[in-house]
Amino acid sequence: MSDECYLKLYEYLEGMNIYDTHEHLPPCEDSREKETDILREYLRHYMTSNVISSGLSQKELLYVKNPKEPILKRWKVIEPYWNLNRHTGYGRAIDISVERLYGVPRFDGEYLLELNDKFLNTLKQKDYFGYVLKDVCNIEKSVLDPQVGSIQEIKGYPIDKKYFAPVVRVDSFVSPQDTLQLYEREEKTGITIGDLDSYIRMCIAVIDDMLTSEGYIGLKCALAYKRTLDFERVTKYEAERDYIAARADMSDMKRSFGICFSKCTQDYIMREILKYADDKKLVMQVHTGMFEGNHNTIQNSKPTLLTSLILDYPNVNFDIFHLGYPWVDETVAMAKMMPNVFADMAWTNIISPSVAVNTLVDMLDAVPANKIMGFGGDYAIIDCVFGHVELAKRNIAKALSIEIESGAMDYEWAKVIGKRLLYDNPKELFSF
Repeated sequence: MSDECYLKLYEYLEGMNIYDTHEHLPPCEDSREKETDILREYLRHYMTSNVISSGLSQKELLYVKNPKEPILKRWKVIEPYWNLNRHTGYGRAIDISVERLYGVPRFDGEYLLELNDKFLNTLKQKDYFGYVLKDVCNIEKSVLDPQVGSIQEIKGYPIDKKYFAPVVRVDSFVSPQDTLQLYEREEKTGITIGDLDSYIRMCIAVIDDMLTSEGYIGLKCALAYKRTLDFERVTKYEAERDYIAARADMSDMKRSFGICFSKCTQDYIMREILKYADDKKLVMQVHTGMFEGNHNTIQNSKPTLLTSLILDYPNVNFDIFHLGYPWVDETVAMAKMMPNVFADMAWTNIISPSVAVNTLVDMLDAVPANKIMGFGGDYAIIDCVFGHVELAKRNIAKALSIEIESGAMDYEWAKVIGKRLLYDNPKELFSF
């Protein structure tokens, strides 16, 4: 790879506005956590999983994340584990971010107090989101999943549409949390839940209102965190039989009871939602591959488990997140073969920068240029979006340089492809 070619491409990408296909950020400035410090903030997401994987105990983690305890003492507990992960994509994204945003070389004990003071000042700043997302990252719009799953679900705050275009998480419709949630949806729609048909009508009514009245732009599924992505073709009789059994336990809709729909019922509900999505020609973003956290059944998230849904709903554009890492070859093959499958590099650039580069080279050799989404930050930490953007641009510049050297394209065409990955493709897919 030519250094000169790489630097020219990197500089070109560096000056470009981009679209961000996926974030878990707070929906607006006011919803940022206030009782915090930089150590707690930077352990909200991703790096937590790595330091636990390298040996930090859950008890130690709780102590380290407690802003009421002295920050330097907490740093001493986590320092050896942090240093074991500094070289990873997660660690590099953090170091890149603090260098650019706070003017220090890296995140460590030598600069921790200075960093913390500067970070706490951002909580008082007006429009810090604008500074990071617009001024520093050059992001025109980020697709936001406002329900951030295991980290925190933020309710009661408006989504700032200057920065975010939200998607509807379908998980709680397919596999509802509790009866209180269903009661709230009954109230919202005026549809009384009885049989399976009325439940599905209620789900579609809520989703439709979010899309048509509240400015949501598509759907998102993260159900692989708790079940397989194989949504089988099932009969209504089978689904309703199981639904009736579950419904018998939902006697008091105004109290919070857990609900357990069978896989059969869940499969049927998902397919009914996708019938609606197929009619509306919506985008369905799907979490595949690697999980955030330390314990899960990764086989549940293989991209090819979605095959029957992709075939049965050809008008739904499936945006396959994280390239299905570690099953990146599956995603490449699906994006190459299936018109309604798009390969999304969200999160991939920090899961493993080398895999991101190598897989992008493979995709550029195999996949139509309009089928690849180059960046999705997938962060709950506003600062780290910059580090991720920076790594993504470096990775794309490297991959394009390799393609130029191989003779697959010239420099001018590489610029066209780079713009497609970071701007044109997401703009077209989500109709920004």
